[in-house]
Amino acid sequence: MHTCVNLTHLLLSNTVYSMVINHEESPGASRAGRPPVIFNPDFFVEKLRHENPDVFLELVLSNITRLIDLPGSEFAQLLGEDSPKTPTGGNGGFFRSFNFLKRKDKSLVFGTCLTESCMAQMYKLIDYLSKKLPEPLLTHRHFHAHLKIADMTLFDEQGNKTTMPNKERQIEALQLLFLLLPQANRSLLKLLLDLLYHTAKQQDKNKMSSFNLALMFAPHVLWPRHMTAGDLKDNLKKLNSSMAFLIKHSQKLFRAPVYLREYARMHFIGTKALQTKVSEPSSHYVAFLLFGFSRAGLMSN
Repeated sequence: MHTCVNLTHLLLSNTVYSMVINHEESPGASRAGRPPVIFNPDFFVEKLRHENPDVFLELVLSNITRLIDLPGSEFAQLLGEDSPKTPTGGNGGFFRSFNFLKRKDKSLVFGTCLTESCMAQMYKLIDYLSKKLPEPLLTHRHFHAHLKIADMTLFDEQGNKTTMPNKERQIEALQLLFLLLPQANRSLLKLLLDLLYHTAKQQDKNKMSSFNLALMFAPHVLWPRHMTAGDLKDNLKKLNSSMAFLIKHSQKLFRAPVYLREYARMHFIGTKALQTKVSEPSSHYVAFLLFGFSRAGLMSN
C-alpha cells in the first residue's frame, strides 16, 4: 500500500518552538537544589534575541560579514535600509492565514509514491504560495547574500580558489541568515524544507530528487517578486542549486552555530556551570571564544 507523509502530522510534531526547560523531577530524584535541564540547544540564543536584541543583531551581523563580502548597498539591503521595490498589495495577508496549514480538511500531502493525488496536492501548495506570498520566504533583503553563499568554494594548498563548494562555510552562513528571518518566514520555511527533505529521501520511489523539487519551489523561496526568469537568467542555475542545497541540508540549517550558542550562554551565566543537554566545549575552545569576543568588543561588562 502506498503511503504519503501528511503535512498536518509534520506540523503538529514540529517541536522547534516547544517548551525548552523541563522543571519536572525524574522518579526518585531529589527535588531540592536541582538546576533546570535545558533541552533546546538554542535556548540562550533565543533568550538573547528577545532580551538583548541589539547585542543579538550585532553578533549575528558581525559573523555574517566575516563570512560574506557584502558591499555597502547590499549590506544596507540586508538591514532593510535599502530595499528593492516590491509589490505592496496584501503584504500581511499570507502569514495571517498561516493557520490554513493546520486544518485537517486542507492538509497537504507529500509522499513516497508519485500518485495523482500526491502530485495534485503538491501543485496546490505551489499555486497557493505563488498567489499568497507577499515576497519569497527568504525575503528580498537576503537575496544578494544568498547569491554570495552559492559562490563559496574551497581553496587549494596554494591558496587558489577552486570550484569545489565550501559546504561547511555555506551551512554556517545560512544558519546565521536564518536567524535574521522574521519568525513567520522562519517557521514556514522550516516546515516546507522538512517536507521537501523527506520527499527527496524517497526519490527512488517518487522520482522527486532534491534538484527536481528545487526547480519547483525556488521561485517561492528565493526569487525576488519583482524579477522574472528573464531577469534572473544569469543567476538561475545558481538559485536552483542553492534551493537544492537548502533541501539537502535542511536538518542542519535551523540551529545556531556553536560559537553563537556559547557566547549567548556566557552572556547570561558567565562560566557558571549549568546542567544542560548540550555538549560542553573544551576549555581551550572557551578560552578562544573569550579572546575573540574580547577583541571584538562583544563581552558584557
